[in-house]
Amino acid sequence: MTAQADSSAEKRPADEPERRGDRTINDPAPAEVLRNGFALVRRSWRLRPLAHLLGTTGAILYALASVAFSWTLGRVADDVVVPSLDGGNVANAEIWTVLGVLIAIGATRAVGAMARRWFQSLAEYGTQRVWRELLLSKYLDLPLSWHRRVQSGELLTHADTDLERSTRMLKPLAFAIGTFALATFSFLALLRIHVLMAAVAVVLFPTLSVLNRRYTMRVAAASHRERAENGFVSSITHESFDGALVVKTLGREQAETRRMRVAAERLRDTRIEIGGVRAVFDPMIEALPSVGVIALVVVGAWLVDQGSATVGELITAVSLFTILAVPVRVVGFFLEEMPGSTAALSRVDSVIDEPQPESDQQRTRSLPTGPLSVSIKGVSFDYQSVPESELVLDDVSLDIAAGSSIAIVGSTGSGKSTLVNLIAGLAMPTKGSLLVGDVPIGEVDPVVRAERIVTVFQEAFLFATTIRENVTLGNLVSSGRVSEDRVSEDRALIAALTSAEAWDFVQELPEGLDTIIGERGVTLSGGQRQRVALARALIREPSIVLLDDATSALDPAIERLVLDRLRAELRATLVIVAYRLATIEVADRVVYLVDGRVAATGVHAELMNRPDYAALVRAYETSAG
Repeated sequence: MTAQADSSAEKRPADEPERRGDRTINDPAPAEVLRNGFALVRRSWRLRPLAHLLGTTGAILYALASVAFSWTLGRVADDVVVPSLDGGNVANAEIWTVLGVLIAIGATRAVGAMARRWFQSLAEYGTQRVWRELLLSKYLDLPLSWHRRVQSGELLTHADTDLERSTRMLKPLAFAIGTFALATFSFLALLRIHVLMAAVAVVLFPTLSVLNRRYTMRVAAASHRERAENGFVSSITHESFDGALVVKTLGREQAETRRMRVAAERLRDTRIEIGGVRAVFDPMIEALPSVGVIALVVVGAWLVDQGSATVGELITAVSLFTILAVPVRVVGFFLEEMPGSTAALSRVDSVIDEPQPESDQQRTRSLPTGPLSVSIKGVSFDYQSVPESELVLDDVSLDIAAGSSIAIVGSTGSGKSTLVNLIAGLAMPTKGSLLVGDVPIGEVDPVVRAERIVTVFQEAFLFATTIRENVTLGNLVSSGRVSEDRVSEDRALIAALTSAEAWDFVQELPEGLDTIIGERGVTLSGGQRQRVALARALIREPSIVLLDDATSALDPAIERLVLDRLRAELRATLVIVAYRLATIEVADRVVYLVDGRVAATGVHAELMNRPDYAALVRAYETSAG
């Protein structure tokens, strides 16, 4: 593997840093893999005890029926076949009895196999479902600061391939348990026939166990690396597809291809290493039962010749070993999947076990009705996930009256969007206090906050569904202001779209409200997407509306109409990140930010007396012109 890794490093372009899907890839010890594997089984068993129990019962029933089948074959050989070959008479009733017993045993084996597969699948997929729900809920609960430092491709890998892989070792679990039962029953049957035949099993099965353990030791570390490399490849893929326009317009196709090639080569090398280990151990594990059969035939033939065993007993012994060959291989498969499953689950657990901020545990309070005031006292903020990051906001103090409208103005990087995120509760202040409706933002129930404080961003994200679904997000307004009557819902939709100056163009779409607008709303213009996103906020009748340059793609005349409507119709506090003069003039008051600090507040006309503010506004107008 070292040579392969060195080869990949040589192929990596000079400007491509060494990166991995995980920040740290630790190779677990074999004992740790086994502990983690059995811990995984225990966790799944607690989640789906009945399904596991019935699946295991079916596997044990199959094992008992298999031993009974082998024993019956031996009796048939001794009581029916051999006497017939020696010229003796065998009664028809005895033949039919034996046939009936074999059919009954076969039916029992079939029932056991069906129960094992059906209920074990229920246990596997039921466990996967619970873990996926936990993971996705955690994604929603974790703060933006966590999402900023974790790549989207990594999240997709956790939710898809890691979760699927984490339960793969459960697939053969019942069969593996049944195999141990089958081995135990078979050993007792062989011991009853002759101790020498049991001795062959005593030599064979520990040898298989040692081989499987050696395999687990060899493949565990590579499996952890393979999961990490797979996550990194997914991250690059997501970035490349998501930024396809940038890649194309800046001519970065070859650079992105090189980046993907290096990551894919690492993943390939790791999977080849795993394949090499399997190529060594798989043939040995599969060949051992056949070797055992040969040894058993030699020993058994000698015992028959000595009169210490019958032909039927030899057939029983050989049949048991033949039946054991496939189940023993399933045990090997179970152990093969253990390192990969535990590695995948550890990556999922790294998200599920991510501690929630202490403030999240206190978020249970509601908010007063009607428009809400905002009180900001000595608030500072930095991105704590970035070492040595500078303060984005520094000792900001600001009071926004309920029902008023303010415009936040400042140059790029002055902290405007960060201030909006703090008011929305999408981030928590590093220092200071922020109250909404006299309630600390960190104590507001997340559901209440999402209903009462809405943010519309410059980049309007729309889903690949209908206008109706994009505005309602698939649900009627949870507050109950819109009833389950479709007519009432349409009235609310039309009112919200009208306030956002979107109803006119929506009526002209082929299916109106039920027109599918494509991925990210690709069939709409930028201004149309922004207006649909604004309607999505307004239909919830919020108490605070935060517009983070949310009308930048609109024609100035349309923008003025939208803002005038909002001022006239909206019963909410309005906070606008403003760049255009028309937007700034709509607000009751302007907050001027410079380098993360509040440099001045007041009406626009007053602030125009400041040379720096006036120069910034003129620059905005020149850019817009």
